[in-house]
Amino acid sequence: MSPAALRRWHRENLESASPTAAYHRPATRGECRQLPRPCPFVGCRHHLYIEVKPTGAVTMSWPHLEPWEVPESCALDVADRDSHTLDEIGELLNLSWERIRKIERGALERLRAEHGDELAKLWPTGNQDHALEEQEQLEPSAAAADICMPIAEAGGW
Repeated sequence: MSPAALRRWHRENLESASPTAAYHRPATRGECRQLPRPCPFVGCRHHLYIEVKPTGAVTMSWPHLEPWEVPESCALDVADRDSHTLDEIGELLNLSWERIRKIERGALERLRAEHGDELAKLWPTGNQDHALEEQEQLEPSAAAADICMPIAEAGGW
């Protein structure tokens, strides 16, 4: 059997029998928000079960659990709720609060380097590293969404 014929046979017989063939993978947050939880799309970049590094390495956040057993399956669901402490985020990602603090600091430094002037308008004067910790709750503004969403969508986080 030629390689082209083998690919055609595989496409016709095996891909249609795939258990995921019946699922439509959501393309937007609006579509994703309506799906049942835990999220079945482990390959999604926002799923908390695995993390794919820029180098291509795969890290399992919960190696001792199955995907449907993780406490939270979607980082976007967690972000939609109220603010969280470093300890709470660490528990969700199975990381220490110190590692979460380092990730937060790196993200803030990248944001400041790329959007320093716009971010200065969003946070109160003073120490911007702890602006979120000092406030009980920060309401997201349209300006913050305009800055942060393109970065997240472009894979900056």
